[in-house]
Amino acid sequence: MINIFSTARSRILAELKNRPYTASELSKITGYSKGTVFYHLEKLNKAGYVKRVERGKWVYYSLTHNGINALRYEIAKMAVLFVGGVISLAYGALLILTKKPKFVGYVKEVERAPIPKPTPFKAVEFAEYYPYLFIAVGLVFVVTFLILKFRYVPLKSKGG
Repeated sequence: MINIFSTARSRILAELKNRPYTASELSKITGYSKGTVFYHLEKLNKAGYVKRVERGKWVYYSLTHNGINALRYEIAKMAVLFVGGVISLAYGALLILTKKPKFVGYVKEVERAPIPKPTPFKAVEFAEYYPYLFIAVGLVFVVTFLILKFRYVPLKSKGG
């Protein structure tokens, strides 16, 4: 499965979707240090996304209903950014590629008309800028997706 999650907490939530894990197991799976995993598990526990289950000397963490909803939100957010960006880029490129060139011809000068007074506002054809607007929006979405995806790198402690 492609890792689309943007933060350590969302990666931990994604792993807990499968089954309950200990902090050590999550550390091995995610690549984060045990201290980092434990820190995020405590924050997720306080937020109500995970619950602690003590089984003998082991402490397991599992998802709550709120945790499942948070995971769904994270998946939806990243999917909308990526898919929306790609579709917008593709549509903008398609508009540019299928744009028919304007006819340029020669006009026979018959008689010069008087120069009209300038109008305060020039009418602009916005339709010619639509492809570039779609490309700009697509780039913003894809860059936002990439920033969210890659801004957090696994944190390894020296001892972990």
